[in-house]
Amino acid sequence: MLLALLKTAEGAPLEHAVRNINVVLPILWQDLRKPERWQAGQTYAELYAQGKKAAVIGLRQALIRVSGFDYVPENLRSNTFSAAAKAVLEAHEGMNNFYNEPAPMRTLASLGSTIPSPAFPICMTASLSVWLGNRYGHSWAAQGSARQILRAVSDERWTYYLDECLPSDRRILFKLAYPEPCQRWVQLVRDFGLRPELATNNQVQNLLKAGCENEVGRVGKHAAALGAASAK
Repeated sequence: MLLALLKTAEGAPLEHAVRNINVVLPILWQDLRKPERWQAGQTYAELYAQGKKAAVIGLRQALIRVSGFDYVPENLRSNTFSAAAKAVLEAHEGMNNFYNEPAPMRTLASLGSTIPSPAFPICMTASLSVWLGNRYGHSWAAQGSARQILRAVSDERWTYYLDECLPSDRRILFKLAYPEPCQRWVQLVRDFGLRPELATNNQVQNLLKAGCENEVGRVGKHAAALGAASAK
């Protein structure tokens, strides 16, 4: 009934429906069958296509609260994940980034358990940017959400990122020119078990080996070599 109201109501009735869906959906979500969850995701897609911004925003908030974007159609899921990752990068690269990163990072982590393939590269760039930080340090408050995303990445997806994305991911390689992000790379490799054999690219393997052996200086050296090789 609430989903139907989101499609048809206007004005005050729509405002009531939005408030109610944000209360009711989190309470019922664990008891809903998959077809009912898909109905919520499909309604979101229909509202988005119809340009009903107020209803879209309200249902998006409810779906984020239950990590329900796994049930939104794939193309819209990809757009939503990509937009959330871009918001993370905008905060990360803007003023007061350590203060501004946690909110968009939490939003990205709350979208669902599986990142759609088209959005995977930019979501990894955003998550790793927050994890590595910059030459001045990193946002402590955003680390939990970044860890949540990175912990869910399978070995197969790590291999894809390391071989196909990292060599041309200039945001990440540029960070590894500085000691603080290099130290965070060492922790990344240790915390997530990033073994050299996960990659087939020799330069990436060297970068992973340096992390495994806690050689911070070598991390920067191999990152620079990887960047130079990919620029040719």
